[in-house]
Amino acid sequence: MSAMQRRKGATGERELARLLRESLGADVVRNLDQPRQGGADLLGISGWAIEVKRAARPLLSAWWQQACVQADTL
Repeated sequence: MSAMQRRKGATGERELARLLRESLGADVVRNLDQPRQGGADLLGISGWAIEVKRAARPLLSAWWQQACVQADTL
């Protein structure tokens, strides 16, 4: 994965975390250990495994499968 892709993903995670904090009042944060240890992209909403994707072409089946796997590891 290129540095540009990592930056794009991190920016998307920060944006969604901010929106969720503002909308829900939840303490949503990025999972900074996610690249090394796995797990969901965002933490702070109990019972939810939040995977953030920014892509020109949606890959819903693959993304859903990833979210389900991450949910099982929480």
